[in-house]
Amino acid sequence: MAEQFQDDRSFFGRLKKLFSTNAIVTVDKDGKRRVIDVEDRQSNTNFVNLRDRYTKLQRSYFETHQGAQSMAYHQVRRELFRDYDAMDMDPIIGSALDIYADESTTKNEYGDVLQIKSTNENVREMLHNLFYDIMNIEFNLWPWIRNLVKYGDAFVALEILPGKGIINVAPHSTYNVERLEGTDPNNPDYVKYRVELDRFGKKEYEQYEMAHFRM
Repeated sequence: MAEQFQDDRSFFGRLKKLFSTNAIVTVDKDGKRRVIDVEDRQSNTNFVNLRDRYTKLQRSYFETHQGAQSMAYHQVRRELFRDYDAMDMDPIIGSALDIYADESTTKNEYGDVLQIKSTNENVREMLHNLFYDIMNIEFNLWPWIRNLVKYGDAFVALEILPGKGIINVAPHSTYNVERLEGTDPNNPDYVKYRVELDRFGKKEYEQYEMAHFRM
């Protein structure tokens, strides 16, 4: 399986390889290499371990059950989310969540919700097309952020076609999505997502197919 993973040079195979590592190596025009430590593995602090709510909830189960997914863990998540739904009915808490979403989506002096900065004009145009024309963040970002602040998680599935990139997005309920870690003994950084109810007809998503926002 490891050899197949390394030898897969297809579009999705290369995406899977790229997103199955937590360190990305880039080479600039002068040939200098730079490592982007996306998970802050190089920072040996307690914060690195404490920030992951999933790890905290399921660590003991994984240690004793060799990586099997805990049904009890998923039930605990749902119970927490039901508590958050009940808290959201409080007018003060509900207003606070609205304010978080409002402040996070305030337009700048140019009328943009999201300002894209890049020295490459093509990159700016492609990202502007992605965020504003495909993902429609001017309309969608507000509820995504509110759910993120409310639940601590937000999941957006990405429909990808080779040669075209992302062509559609679909938000998923936090109740129906599980983030699965530690499923591949040959690659501890491999992550995938399991979805119970899905409009795209899929049950599992690779990491590059799901945008996961978490507090």
